[in-house]
Amino acid sequence: MAQKIIGLDLGTHAVKAVLVSTGLRTVQVLDVHEEPVVTREGVAPIDAAVEVALAMLRRRGWTHHPVALVLPGTQGSYRLLKFPFPDARRIGQAVLFEADGQFPISLDALEHDHIVLPPQGGEGRALVVASRQELVARISKTFSQAHIDVKLVTVAPLALAQVMTGIPIVVPEATADEEPREPVTLVVDIGRRSTEMLVLGPKGPYTARVLRRGGLHVSKALAKIMEVDLARAEAYKVEEGFLPRPDDPPPAPDALRACRAIAQALEPLVRELEHTRIWLRSEYGYSVTSIRLMGGGSRLRGLAEYLRDQLELPVSSGELHAASLRKHAGRDWTTTAAALGGAVGAHRRPIVQLFTESSSAEAGGWLIEKLPTIAAMGLAIIAFGALDTMARLSALDAQEQAYRAELAEATEKVFGEKLYEEQLIQAKLSAVGGEDMMSLVPKRGAVEVLAELVKVSTPQGPKPIPGAALGAPGAVDPATGLPTGPAGPGLVNGHPVDDVGPYSGPLAGRGFTRTGPDGQPVDPSASADGEEGEEGEAGLGPAPATGIAWDDELHYKKIDIRPVKMSLRASATRRSTKERLETELKKINCINTISSGKSQSANERQLWNIEIDHDCFSGKLEVES
Repeated sequence: MAQKIIGLDLGTHAVKAVLVSTGLRTVQVLDVHEEPVVTREGVAPIDAAVEVALAMLRRRGWTHHPVALVLPGTQGSYRLLKFPFPDARRIGQAVLFEADGQFPISLDALEHDHIVLPPQGGEGRALVVASRQELVARISKTFSQAHIDVKLVTVAPLALAQVMTGIPIVVPEATADEEPREPVTLVVDIGRRSTEMLVLGPKGPYTARVLRRGGLHVSKALAKIMEVDLARAEAYKVEEGFLPRPDDPPPAPDALRACRAIAQALEPLVRELEHTRIWLRSEYGYSVTSIRLMGGGSRLRGLAEYLRDQLELPVSSGELHAASLRKHAGRDWTTTAAALGGAVGAHRRPIVQLFTESSSAEAGGWLIEKLPTIAAMGLAIIAFGALDTMARLSALDAQEQAYRAELAEATEKVFGEKLYEEQLIQAKLSAVGGEDMMSLVPKRGAVEVLAELVKVSTPQGPKPIPGAALGAPGAVDPATGLPTGPAGPGLVNGHPVDDVGPYSGPLAGRGFTRTGPDGQPVDPSASADGEEGEEGEAGLGPAPATGIAWDDELHYKKIDIRPVKMSLRASATRRSTKERLETELKKINCINTISSGKSQSANERQLWNIEIDHDCFSGKLEVES
C-alpha cells in the first residue's frame, strides 16, 4: 500500500517541503513547497526554521503525514576514520571506540550514525556523522507535541546522497611516481550562510565538509561596493549579478566593479575547494574528477565557468536518480533536492539516521504489563553483565597505559623529561617566569600558511594561450611568457583595468603583463641586473629574481605543515626552479631557514625535497614586496 511522506529541509534561509507517495519500488513526487525563514534577534536560525515548518504543515493540511527532518549541514560533524582491516563487520564493532575522542564533546552527548565505506588498499574506512543530542531531541519533541510523526532525522549532505545520480567517473592517469587514486565527484551545495561539500564515489558518499560561507557573503560584498542596503544588493545579485567569461566583451565600469566584488567574495570558497582536493588526495587517495553544483548560490550566472577556469575541472549542475523517481522531471531541484532525499531515505534504508525513539511518559501501563518478561531479561543481562564489566575494565587499563605513554612522549618533547603527575606538570608551567603565555597561542593555522605558499608559488603575469599565433591578438611568446598581441600592459581589449588576485577568475590575466619602474614590460627570463637568464639545456632557466614561470610547471606532490616545521616535495621542468622557489619562499617573513635536497630527474622532470623552519603560526605572516 502506498504511503505519503514529507521530506522537510530546515534551511536557515528557507524551509523546503517535498510530499511524495512511496510504493514498493518507486517514489512519486506529489508536491513541492518552499517558504522563507525570517530570523529574529534572540532566536536561533534552526528554531526559526522549525516554527516556519510547523506553520506551513498546518496551513497545507499535512500534519497527518510522517516527516523526515533534514538538518542544515552546519548542525552535523563528520569524521572519516581509517582501520587496518577491511572487514565491514569488524569495522562496525570498532567504529565507536575509534570515534571516541574524535569530536569536541563526548559521544554520549551526540546522536551519531556511521557508514562503512568500500575498502581501499587493504584499509577499511567508515564515515561517522554526529549531531548534538540535545538539538535532535528538542526538534523531534517539538514535532511530536504537534502530533506529527517523525520518521527520520538526518543532515543535508547525506540527504543529497540519497538522490544524487550515478556520476560518470573519469579515472585520472597516474604518473610513474604516483599510486593510482580512486576517482570521486565533489557535490558543492552553496547555501545562504554555508556551503556543504559531499564527496560522492561510484558506490555512494565517502565524506562531507561544511564551509561557513555562502551567498550571504557575496551579497554583503556587493552592498559594500555599491553602497546600498543588503536587500538591494541581494536583488541585484539574483537579477543582474554575473561573472564574465574570458571570451565575453568587457562589461560597463559599474558592472565590472560588481563582478570584481563577487569574484573577491568567492575567493575563500575557491580556496577551500582546492584545499579539499589536496586533503582528499594526500590523506585518503581520492582524486576529484568533477564538480556538481547545487543550492541557491549556484544560480549565479557564470559561476560554473568561473569554477571551471579556477579549478580546471568539469563543473555542471547536479542530477537526480531517474529510475525510481516519478514526476520529478521538469522541476528545478537545485534547492529542494535535500528535502526529496530526506523523504526517499525515510521510505528506504536511510544512509544516516540520527533519530532514536525513546519511551514516552505514558508508557507506565505497558511497563506493568510486560514486567515478568522484563524481569526474566534482567536475569540474563546480569549474568552477562559481569563478563562485560571485566572486559571493560581490561579495556580501561589498556587505555590508561596508552594515555600515560602519550603523556610521557608529549612532556618529553616540551620539557625534556617524562612527567606523569599533574603537580609536576603544573610546576613546570609555573616556572615560565612571567612570560606572556598568550604569545605562545597560535594566531593562525596551516590553512593560512598554505595560502601564502600558494601565492608565492603561483606564476605572475598572464598564462600562455596554447596554439595562439605570435603577433595575433592574445598571442603569447613561449620563450618569455609575454603577450605579443596588440593588448598592452594593464589593458583588457584596449580598456585599462586594475590587476586582481589569482582567484579572481575571468578578470585575472586578461592582457596583464609584469612592468618595470619605467612602465615597460619586464622579460621574466631576464635576471635582476638586466642580464639574460640561462636557457637551452634541461634544468637551466630564468634568473632567481624572476620568480616562478608558467612553463616551469611547478607542482607540489607533498605539503606537510606543522607548528615549527614544514616539509615540501616539489617537481618542475627545470632545475633552476628550485633556486627561484627558494627565493620566493624567503619573502615570507615568518620563514627562518630553508634547506633543500638534491634534485632528481624522473620522467623529464626535476624532483626535490624542501625542509623549512618557521614561526608562521604565531609570527608575522606577510610577503615582502
